[in-house]
Amino acid sequence: MARRMSSFVQKYAWGKPGDQSVVASLKAAGDKSYKVDADEPYAEMWIGTHPSGPSNLLTNSGNVGPLLKDHLTSEPGALGDIAHKGDLPFLFKVISINKALSIQAHPNKKLAERLHAERPDVYADDNHKPEMAVTLSDFEALCGFRPFMEIIWNLHFFPELLALVSLEAVHQMMTAGDDVERQKFALRELFRSYNNAPEEKVRTQVDLLVARLDWASDIPRIDEVELVEGEVKMGHGEGRDEEEQKAQFTETMFDSRFRQGSLAAEALDKRMKKENPDVVRVMLRLSTEYPGDLGILMPLVLNLLMLKTGKAFFMTVDEPHAYLRGDILECMACSNNVVRCALTPKYRDVDLLVDMLSYNMAAPAVLHPHTVDDNRKRFTPPVADFEIEDIHVPANDVYGLEPMPVPAVLVTLKGTQGGLLLDEDTGKEIEAAAGGIFFLPANTHCTLVSGKLSELHIAMAHTNLNWGPMTPRGSAAPNF
Repeated sequence: MARRMSSFVQKYAWGKPGDQSVVASLKAAGDKSYKVDADEPYAEMWIGTHPSGPSNLLTNSGNVGPLLKDHLTSEPGALGDIAHKGDLPFLFKVISINKALSIQAHPNKKLAERLHAERPDVYADDNHKPEMAVTLSDFEALCGFRPFMEIIWNLHFFPELLALVSLEAVHQMMTAGDDVERQKFALRELFRSYNNAPEEKVRTQVDLLVARLDWASDIPRIDEVELVEGEVKMGHGEGRDEEEQKAQFTETMFDSRFRQGSLAAEALDKRMKKENPDVVRVMLRLSTEYPGDLGILMPLVLNLLMLKTGKAFFMTVDEPHAYLRGDILECMACSNNVVRCALTPKYRDVDLLVDMLSYNMAAPAVLHPHTVDDNRKRFTPPVADFEIEDIHVPANDVYGLEPMPVPAVLVTLKGTQGGLLLDEDTGKEIEAAAGGIFFLPANTHCTLVSGKLSELHIAMAHTNLNWGPMTPRGSAAPNF
């Protein structure tokens, strides 16, 4: 039987203020007793069974009932094909981001199990945490390492980055050639030396960067900025010989790779110059959010992703990333393990992060939805744990949800009174106005009914039915 549920709100410092947060707006709309403080940050709404923010089922009168997790234990049939798991394998969230989250990565399953066994006080879960985001507004993030040649380009044009990495790392980067494994090894050494740069040196180079880019003026293009190619400025003159060697070596190698008139080099140069105003803008904003922090220069090493509303991307385990600004739906494997290295006052496990990363270098994995029908789009990531469906029911209309062999959770993003979720098996009607949260047991047949004057917009998350070999729907079967 379909049931209403509660959600759990997390007030992290990077969240949007109450009067601007989608999280706060949805929570207040769905729970009339919830009071929003305009000055408090409302960062995440959790929907699921994770112990750090569990959902409860609600009674017909709206009172808080049992934990969803306890209900699944007592009614395992609600899990359908995933009954052997005894729980939901995913966590569904709405997230509102006002300033950058930490530069972070999530461990793979094997590493998560080891970390949880060794340090359960820091790493509370033994599960992996791949994740997918679907944007609810304009969105920015750092996602994965840039292609190798883009990092080389930034080492050349941003002497502040060059100053924070070792001579050996520069040598490895510049001599790696086109061998992918050598490139990965070189990037690992560069990222290690960058993350271990002395704090005073980091502050000095960040100050130089901000001063050079003139954050009070219009953001210039890179060819309009006074770029002192290869000239690395030191705070007190120490290490001058090594810095000059790095600059000279970088200049020589850059000339040999980029200034031979090749079409590839010209294309890269054009692409980087086009992106530069956004990179500069983000770095300057990070310098106000986290003054003097190492992460301010991360957009030179990681991809800058900018998405409009309704787009999606997937982030697998062992990949560095940071959400910067915007509102999203996020679904992930049920875990809250985070390994951080920058842009945070929290614990930074730099050595672990450097060692665990895959060092894949590519553009971000933007996901394109599958159109199920005129009302419904499906975002399917390459993992078994979850997928998201985006459903729009025009005003004064109905839309049927076919029974699925697994359970689902739903959140109403838009809808007025008169919107309903109708359980066809029991005849039960549940109000589905904005902020409503619902649990659908496996094999539940429901109909969504919009209000007379307003569309009904619902996001639904469930275990992935469309990835893996030989699924009934023609894609691959999830490996439960």
